[in-house]
Amino acid sequence: MPVVATEASPTPEVPPLAQLEPDAPSNNLDLAPNTSFATNSTATFCGYTVPSKSVTGVVTSVHDGDTIKIGATTIRLDAIDAPELGQTYGTQSRDNLKSLVEGKSVTVYYSKVDKYGRTVGSVFASGCTFANLQQVRSGSAWHYKQYQCEQPAGLRTAFAAAQSAAESADLGLWAFVATPPWVYRNGTDSNPPSCTSDDPVWYTPATTTPTTPVVTPYTPVTGCKTVWVNGYTRKDGTKVKGHYRTTCY
Repeated sequence: MPVVATEASPTPEVPPLAQLEPDAPSNNLDLAPNTSFATNSTATFCGYTVPSKSVTGVVTSVHDGDTIKIGATTIRLDAIDAPELGQTYGTQSRDNLKSLVEGKSVTVYYSKVDKYGRTVGSVFASGCTFANLQQVRSGSAWHYKQYQCEQPAGLRTAFAAAQSAAESADLGLWAFVATPPWVYRNGTDSNPPSCTSDDPVWYTPATTTPTTPVVTPYTPVTGCKTVWVNGYTRKDGTKVKGHYRTTCY
């Protein structure tokens, strides 16, 4: 005998859409256009080759699986691309990054600032936890091979191996039908570049040798010429006829 409900079934609550930070871009998009490069030199930190420029601070918020904030500074993790929040595993990717860095002091080694004003770099928490690499290892992000030539050869290999292992073990996003975020954003896939150097290849500003302007000294021209002066009336009322006047210089 069917059971008659005595009260209306509750309507399931729909979680609100994730709100962006006021200054955050609507998605990650590409990092290359209109990029300002801060350095083209390297350093070594925790055994990794990293850009020499760095900033240290406490992570105040985590926007998604590859974007955090240190105070007013937005940091975009380099070498990885996490699912957008609207994609499958997007919020889980963000939460995994939160567990690694939120509220913790981190050091970011970076080489550039992207077109959204985000500092793009490698994020390290205490104990040499390399957040970028950990996101790939846990299946929370892709190795962003479109920018692999900005990594030294050793890191390219480490990130590629981490992704391969996570995919083979069906970790994180790999347990689902995984659509790369760059395909989700643009509708097309891209071919990773072939790297021609084991060193990271960053933009090197063109150098120019300052030149001393050539100043040609003024050489006065000498000679004489005759000009016609029109007739005119002086203030006292007397008139002067038009006449020729010879001027030498």
